Formats: sequence, C-alpha cells, structure tokens
Amino acid sequence: MTDPILALWGVSAGYGPRAVIRDVDLEIGRGEWIGILGPNGAGKSTLLRLMTGLLEPTGGVVEVDGRPIRSLDRAAIARRIAVVPQPSSLPFAATVEAVVSLGRLPHEDRFRGLRPADRAAVAAAIDRVGLGRLVGRDVRELSLGERQLVLLAVAIAQAAPIVMLDEPTVHLDVRHQFDVMDLLADLHDRDGRTIVTVIHDLHLAATRIPRVAVVAGGRLVADGRPSETLDGELIRTVFGVDPSLLPDGPWSERRVGGAVGHG
Repeated sequence: MTDPILALWGVSAGYGPRAVIRDVDLEIGRGEWIGILGPNGAGKSTLLRLMTGLLEPTGGVVEVDGRPIRSLDRAAIARRIAVVPQPSSLPFAATVEAVVSLGRLPHEDRFRGLRPADRAAVAAAIDRVGLGRLVGRDVRELSLGERQLVLLAVAIAQAAPIVMLDEPTVHLDVRHQFDVMDLLADLHDRDGRTIVTVIHDLHLAATRIPRVAVVAGGRLVADGRPSETLDGELIRTVFGVDPSLLPDGPWSERRVGGAVGHG
C-alpha cells in the first residue's frame, strides 16, 4: 500500500507499566472499510484510541495522511477523523439537531457560530439517517438504536474522510443493527469514506465488512478478507469458541465425500 490514509508503524502502547499493544504494523488505505476484531481485553479499544490521537504510543508512530498524529492539534484531527461513540454516552439534555450540530465544530467560525452551510449540513445528515421525524426531540428520550443513528449523523455532518466506531451495533435490536451497517456501507460505497469499526459480532463482520484485522494478546494476528481470515482454527484459538456453534460463515466446516471441508 503506497499511500495509506492511516498507518501504525511498530506501535506499542499501554497504561502506566501495563503494556496493551505490542509492535503493531497496520496500514489502512483511502476508502477502505476495516473491522477490528478480537476477544475482550485484546487491545481493540486501545488501538482505536491510538488511531484517534487520544493515547500516545510508547513506541512507534501513528500517521494520518502521512503526518504523525502527534503533530496535529485536536481540531485538525477532528477535520480528518470522526469518532462515533456508543449510544449510551448521551446523558445530557439536547435536541437531535443540537447534537448533530456538534459535528460542525471543527469547521465552525468560533466568533459567528453555525453558518447557513453548517445548518444545511446538519439537516442533510439528519435526513440521510432517516431521523427527520425526531427533530426537536430530546436525545435522552430516544431508543439506543435511534441514538446510534443520531451519532452517525454527527459523523456525517462532520464530513471527515475517516469514520471510527467503537461497537456501533452493541445492545441494538436486529433492525437497528442492519440500519447502522447499511449506513456504514453507504458512507463507504457512495462517499468513499474510510471506515474503521471495532466490532464483536463475528457474523456481521464476516458478511458486511470487506477487510478484518484480528487482535489477540495486544498483537495483530490476522489481517485480510473475512473469507480468508476468519477460519475455524482462528475462531478456536483466538476466541476460544467451537466454530460449529456459530451461524454459517467462513469458519464453518462441512463433510464433503467423507472428508471435512470448509464452506
């Protein structure tokens, strides 16, 4: 990959004396959609913090657009990376449109506030996620699925080329899981956004995300297309799960002519 939009070169990191990430190399190309998978405690969220500049590596370098992320201030990072938190992190009183307008802060004139173009971007983002009917509602009154769509609208309004999400489908019902994944696919396919998604759901990752990177013990242990990466051996060794207990996927095994084959 000659021109990654986001790259980690020999990155190690941790908290105090505890090492969490060890010597990780990862390149993400412009317009790629990559899922970060791994068991609890593997270092997925730490990787996300490194890639957003919230955590300083103890070794190696993190680059965005070819520049060390440590050389950028928070506003410059926000113009490049939109971070979508989990929907439970909305405890304050605010209308849907007020929350979505936070996405325009990196572009806002601090002395004049939102410009007509900013307000148009907010309205377009709300319409794109299908929540126009909820304008004026307090976000605390919304379901978790609706809140997650609001947070996606923030990222859309932010207009950053990279969108990072930490467990965007966790605790959501099936319909909202598909709504979220459909929106991410649309941002990837139609807008060419680079999407980085930390996700636990192996089936969603295998069926919806073109590339997956698997983290275990703070190291990158697999990286590639789900059909080639998420095989039965990896599911057993990394996740400690019998793949036969999962819905059909790249990890599935079936008997072909008396021998075990992979389907």
